[in-house]
Formats: sequence, C-alpha cells, structure tokens
Amino acid sequence: MGSRGRKKQKELWTFDQLQRVHPVPSGSVDGDGENPDIVFHTAERLLGIELTAICHAIGDDGSSAMKAAGEREGVMNLLREELQARGVQPLDVCVHFKGPLEFCSGGRSLLANRLADYVVARVPDVGDVFRSTGSTWPIDEDLPTEVFAITVARYPCLTRMYCSAPDCVAIRDLQAVEISQRIAEKNARVAAYRKRCDEAWLVMCINTADLATTYSLDECAKAVEVVTDFDRVF
Repeated sequence: MGSRGRKKQKELWTFDQLQRVHPVPSGSVDGDGENPDIVFHTAERLLGIELTAICHAIGDDGSSAMKAAGEREGVMNLLREELQARGVQPLDVCVHFKGPLEFCSGGRSLLANRLADYVVARVPDVGDVFRSTGSTWPIDEDLPTEVFAITVARYPCLTRMYCSAPDCVAIRDLQAVEISQRIAEKNARVAAYRKRCDEAWLVMCINTADLATTYSLDECAKAVEVVTDFDRVF
C-alpha cells in the first residue's frame, strides 16, 4: 500500500472513531478523492467530512522522543500492511523496541518483514496469547535484535489487524490559539467542499492513534469560541 492508501486508511479509521462517540446518521462512505477527505451518503443528504491532525508524534519541530515514536509507528504501519497482505487473521501485535530505531535505505521495510515472518510463525489459537521477551531464558534466538519483547494476541472479538509499539511520548499542551488558527485555515476551503456535499463537518484529532501517548489541553482550548463556515466542528 502506498502513502496515499495509508493516508486514506487512517482517514477512514478516524471517521470510524467519530461514529463511535457521536451519533452520525446511517449511510455509506465514498472514500475516493479529496476535498473533503470523506463524503458520507445518508438517506437525506451528503455529509462532507474534512479531517485534520492538530498534533503530530513526528515533525520538523518535534522532540527527539516524538521522532523516535514516529519511526516506531512507521514500522508498525508496514508490519500491519505486510500481515494483511499475507492473509493473516486479525491479531493484536504489541512490540517493545530496545531503543530508538535508525534505518539505512530500505531498513524500515526490512525490519517490518522480519517481524512479519516472526509473527506468522507464531500465530496463536483463537483466544490465546503468545509472548516472548529477549531477556527470558531460554533466549529466543529468532526474536529480532531490535526487539525487547513482543506479544501476539488472537482475541475472538478482533475485526481488524492492530500493531502497536507502546512508549510514552509527551506532546506539548494544545493551545486555544492553535485550534482557532487551524479552523481559520480550513474555512477558506469550505466553498470547494460544498460542491461535493450538502453539509460540511470539520474533525480535528490527535495524530497518534497507534502510540501510547500523553497529552493535555490548555484549559481555554476546552471552551474556545471560534468563527467557522463549517456546519459542525469536532
């Protein structure tokens, strides 16, 4: 899957989370194209959903911890895609790395493939969990040297593949002014969005879905009043 496919997959996952916490009318998703990211067909109208990440675990202005978290997330994305491509049933794979990851050309994909080989050879029965730790005797010689521990769970309730690399990453407090600025930037595009939909929603989210992350909101951000051309902002 290319970068565009991964982006669309994350957008659909984010929209699924919105449906879990907010009563969205029943309908079907038209996930093709952009502007806005998702068009949702309901019985009465077309909802346009624009998604934007207000905080990132990786970026030019991020800390070294955030960048390390981004590398782990990149490996986990590739691992998930590789397991799905091999037709592996839904699993919950949790990998603890020994430290920051540094890659040469192609190194990220190589590690993801090695992890996929390891997991495929150890898929547990339904309801069971496989665990391995590099420091536990007898030593697991097949465990990639970059990995301290791995857990592979096959819960009967799983409907999709989960791959995560937990570690605590601190993201600076989200300020009210940042929310206002992002909405102002998106307001300029609402007219274009309305050409594809009857109603336009803006969903702002924390872009760290696969990481164990701590973050907080500035108190003013919880009640900030903004001017928006969107019908709803989340």
